[in-house]
Amino acid sequence: MKPLYLSFIPTLAVSLLVGCGGGGSSISEPTGSPHLVSADARIISPKLMALVGSDIYLANQGNSGLNGVLKINGADQLASVGFSGLTDAIGVAANSAGTVFISGKPTSAIPGILNLNTGSPLANSVGSHYGLLFAPNDDLIAPSVNLTKRVGVSSASTSYASWSAVNITDTPLALVKKGNFVYISTQENRIYKFDLTNIPATPLALNLTGLSLESPSGIAFDGDTMYVVNYGPNGGASSWIAKITNESVVSEFKRDPNWLCASAGVAVRDNYIYVSNGTSTAPGCGNIQNTIVKFFH
Repeated sequence: MKPLYLSFIPTLAVSLLVGCGGGGSSISEPTGSPHLVSADARIISPKLMALVGSDIYLANQGNSGLNGVLKINGADQLASVGFSGLTDAIGVAANSAGTVFISGKPTSAIPGILNLNTGSPLANSVGSHYGLLFAPNDDLIAPSVNLTKRVGVSSASTSYASWSAVNITDTPLALVKKGNFVYISTQENRIYKFDLTNIPATPLALNLTGLSLESPSGIAFDGDTMYVVNYGPNGGASSWIAKITNESVVSEFKRDPNWLCASAGVAVRDNYIYVSNGTSTAPGCGNIQNTIVKFFH
């Protein structure tokens, strides 16, 4: 049984100094929930997130080298885990062995899927800049190079030497798997789903009702409940988190301009939803851009 929600009064605030190893930022935090995880100066235009074991990995597109990927441990401490030469990290995922890979690129190289430990690309990588994931059998699924409206599936059994295309009519942004199913968010405000045991040439979009998604990016599951972070309109000033039940009904989980702005990535750990806030010039974003926040659920 999950703990009961704690009530709180949003208008009350306390001064909190957050940040380590590169500088911090003074931000007033409401008592109760939500919570600021980090405003560390290393966080610049953060993108997608992934839970690997008990750690959350964050693709940190606006920073490079060792700071191109950040790790949030179980105590919400931040560490740099990139490698020299890394730029443009956007997606992150782990294979069945727990090895973390990122979609990004080394200096002066084309985008690819890179091993976080070594910086080496996967053979004949199909990856472009956006999300990636590994199937239970370690097949690689990622947006395909130069085919922005397709998703490539590359076989681990052939050392990723070949790939097949899954055609969608939209531009993919993020991917997540639940069991043998893959879910894809797109720029066109839809979410597609396909079965890894019977991959279709053209998957169907979920039939969503309720609220309309607005530039959905990161996706994360808590059991059968899907959480989708929306960048939103107005230059990111209207970011919000959608809760999708039964893969059909979209409701609002959190919409708070004091804590969500230019949001891109999401991860679920324990009883919290973690969100990455990116860089934005939208009014009101100054205090919370380039931060990681979490919400009790």
